Amino acid sequence: ADGQVTGNLIRHNGEIGIGGGASDRALVKGNEIAFNVWNGTDCDWECGGAKWAVTTQLTVSDNYVHDNAGPGLWTDIDCSDIVYERNRIEDNLTAGISHEISGSAVIRDNSFRGNGKDTFMWGWSGQIQIQNSTNVKVYRNTLVLDPAKGGNGVMVIQQDRGRSHMPRDNFIHDNDIVMAGGTGAVTGWFADYKWKRFPDANNRFDRNRYHLG
Repeated sequence: ADGQVTGNLIRHNGEIGIGGGASDRALVKGNEIAFNVWNGTDCDWECGGAKWAVTTQLTVSDNYVHDNAGPGLWTDIDCSDIVYERNRIEDNLTAGISHEISGSAVIRDNSFRGNGKDTFMWGWSGQIQIQNSTNVKVYRNTLVLDPAKGGNGVMVIQQDRGRSHMPRDNFIHDNDIVMAGGTGAVTGWFADYKWKRFPDANNRFDRNRYHLG
């Protein structure tokens, strides 16, 4: 509890830059997290710039997260009360931020550019990826997709991950999203399980600004 990771250069590690779990009230601030996952780790299990599991009251702020061969930042498995703010997240191979089978989170005032540009088929590898999670607030972020290849912006993904992990009460609002070229989805919901339930689950997109080339 109350751990802090501040002001570090976290680069060129094999599987992951920062790994954390089963913690409360941690702060990760002012780090450069870059060029991790150089060794061919299978990212379907885990990899990336940073990943936390079973964590509460985590604040991730003011970091520069770039060029990781996986997600930039990832919370997975019953994380809650998470805050991602004022991070610069660029050119990671898959998602910029992924919040998976978890609870409440706030994703605000971050800038995203060019994440997932080679791996964005279906709804995967969005700049912001809400995967079977609930009560996530996403606002005042700036997202710029790759100008040549495109990519995905803010994605809500619904799969069969258990009844307690259906995406609901997610609110995506007042974000600025640029798609100058290529293909993909600026915002969207992708489901391969019980898709008819989504409209009744209070998932909302409102007052976002879309700039399309």
